[in-house]
Order: sequence, then structure tokens, then C-alpha cells
Amino acid sequence: MNEVRALPVTGTASPVAVATKGLGNSTRKAAYLGVLLAIAVTLYVFESLLPALPVPGAKIGLANLASLLAVLIWGWREALLLVVARQVLGSLATGTFLSAPFLFGLGGGIASVGAMSVTSRVARGRLSPTGVSIAGAATHNVAQLLVARLLTGGWAILAYLPYLLWFSLPTGALIGVIAAYLLPVLVADPGALPAETAPSRGNVSPPKVSRLTVRLLGLAERSQALFSRRNRLSLRVGDGAIASVLAFAALLILLWHGSLAAPPANPEAVVRVAGELRMIVPLRTNRFLTLNTPRGRMILEVEPGRIRVRESDCPDKVCVRTGWITNASQSIVCVPNRTVITVRGSNAAPYDAVAR
Repeated sequence: MNEVRALPVTGTASPVAVATKGLGNSTRKAAYLGVLLAIAVTLYVFESLLPALPVPGAKIGLANLASLLAVLIWGWREALLLVVARQVLGSLATGTFLSAPFLFGLGGGIASVGAMSVTSRVARGRLSPTGVSIAGAATHNVAQLLVARLLTGGWAILAYLPYLLWFSLPTGALIGVIAAYLLPVLVADPGALPAETAPSRGNVSPPKVSRLTVRLLGLAERSQALFSRRNRLSLRVGDGAIASVLAFAALLILLWHGSLAAPPANPEAVVRVAGELRMIVPLRTNRFLTLNTPRGRMILEVEPGRIRVRESDCPDKVCVRTGWITNASQSIVCVPNRTVITVRGSNAAPYDAVAR
């Protein structure tokens, strides 16, 4: 019988597990990929139903569990296949195919697979699944911001980068811990029998074991492997190092961006749609402005020194939840409407809103 067994992290191609001939079999491999794809699509749809998180654009990334497992067991090709199939099927199920969320997930997923594949091979045992997952989560968020920058045409979206980097630490760790527990189960031989049930040698006839008994024994072995001491969470030096680097980088970006937080003199809001200047609004008097974009409609509320999006017909309402902005370190981004609103200072004389 072909043996499939989990091994500790070594310098081999797979950083945390080695699946030998069992998972290499094309039929069994296709079955495993199908199961992972079904899990990924289910988690994708489930997460789309959850309430929006307080950090704009942030998600737990439950569906990335399947991608991480594919990278650790097989490699980047299978993981990339899962990402593309998950995004297509998941977006069709949620009605977001070819929309901004679809592009975010596709771009972030592809970048994440690349980062996890590189770190899992370069680290050579210095990273556990938790560290690999954190690297993938951070890369996923950075890639999503770059996709948003391409859609909106402005760099103001990068103001969310430090928050998303910090958010990727607990979410990436969570997915990594789950993967670390599941790996020994996935690479175990489902048809293997315990030693006491193996056919005996000599003249003694082997005991007859029904197929149901075989499956029950296999399930018992998997459950025991899942909760055994060997498979409990085991962090490595590289895990702490990569988390520290990401946290420190986020802090530096936040401190630099915070240096721009002083309220400017004669503040005015700059409204851009798809990278083109649409409106300049002096922040001097109370007013409401209507902004019509090719993809929707937004109501802007202006008060002395600040501006916010009061209403928007975009699906996620991130722009509305952002609230008031008052200085150059803040911005309002509405990716579905391709709109970015920033605040800057002006030395010009007061004037009414100028639309272009």
C-alpha cells in the first residue's frame, strides 16, 4: 500500500508536510482538490454574508485556508488553480463576478499564493504554517490595495496599508493554526489500517474486516492525529520574525502618515473619479453636494473644516463608514464608484465649489 505520512519541517521542497505516492495519485489528487475547492467556495460565500469589519477592506480570509493547504501539500500550481476556481465560482454564487470584490480577491489570492510559495521554500523549516499564512495574508492585503489604486486612479487608498498589515497578523495566524492542525489529517492514508488489524503471517488466516470497519478505523485514526500532542501548535523563530517585521513596517508607515495630520489652512476637499479631477470643495460652510459617477450616486456633506459621504448607493458602504475627514492624512475611498476624496490646504481666496 502506498504510504502517505506527515513529516516535520525539513529542507525539502514542501516545508511542513510530505505527501508521497498516495496524494500524488492523479485520481486521489483530483478528489482532494475537489474537496478543498468545495470548502473554499463555501467559506467564500459564508464570509460574504458576515457584517463588514471595522477596518475598510479587511476580511478574515477564511477561503485562503484551502490555498494555504494546497501550497504546503503540492505547490503553487494547485494553489493557483484553487484561487482562480474559487473566485469564479464564489463570485457567481454571490453575484459579484467581474466586479471590484472579484478583482480584489483574484489579485490578492494570486499574490498570496506567490508569497506563500516563496516563503515556504526559502524559509526551509524556519517558518511553520502560521508564519507562511501571515506572509500570505499581508501580501493579499497589499495586492488588494494596488488593485484598488488601479481602479480609483489615486494613491490615497494606501492610507489603509498600516491597518491592513496589522489586521493580517491575527487573521493570518488563525488560518495558519487551522492549517497546522489539518495537515496531518489530509496527508494521512485514508485506507490504512491499524497494525493490529493487518493480516498476520503464517498459517493463520487474516481476520475479515468489512469496508465499513475500515472506514471507521480510518476516521478514528484521523481524529486521533488531529488532536495528538505531535500536531499541536508549534511556532518557529521565523514566525515571530515575520510578524515583527510587518508590525514595525506598519508602525513606520502610520507615523509618517500621521505627520500629515495637522489641519491645513483654508482647507478644501479634492474629489476625483477614476483618477480625474471632478470637484474642488472649500470646507467653509454647511452644505450638501450630489456627486454623480458613471457607476453610482453619492451625497457629500460639508461642514467647516471637514467632509464626509452622507449617502452612497455602493454595495459595501465603506465610504459612508469612513466618516469625517479633516486633513491630508485622511481620505475617503469608494472603489465601486471609483471615487477618492482627500483634503488639502489652499492659499487661494474663498470660493464656491468648482466642478469640472
